[in-house]
Amino acid sequence: EINTVSIESALMTLVIKGNESYFSPTGRNAGDYTMELDDVITLHLMEDGEATAATRGDGSKEGTVLSLLAQPGDDNSDAKGLDTDGYALNGAFLFTIDRDAGVAHLEPSRALLAECPFNPPRPTGSNSVESCILRRDVRDRS
Repeated sequence: EINTVSIESALMTLVIKGNESYFSPTGRNAGDYTMELDDVITLHLMEDGEATAATRGDGSKEGTVLSLLAQPGDDNSDAKGLDTDGYALNGAFLFTIDRDAGVAHLEPSRALLAECPFNPPRPTGSNSVESCILRRDVRDRS
């Protein structure tokens, strides 16, 4: 929501789509699976003036981010089986995998970090205020 300053404006809703029988306490897979949220990265796009609808590849920050998100991800397997070090989900995000610990972490791609850093520079002079910022909301469930 634009121009909000309340605690409620920072709430996030996560919706997970899947087969309920995998997570139900009863049924054929009862108790076999759990869902754990390990990493959350939010992306914040801001522009000066009146907001306009961006399209992929139009040269704007939002258009560039849309292009990165639309890129197909990597296949997470190779000739030897499962890719064990990680893979790209799309052009914007990737998984790094620690097989020994049994954990995968969500990370921004270098291309996304180039457009949307975690700590962006302060706008100076007559530069446009159009910007994109990444924020790590959850890392390792903490």
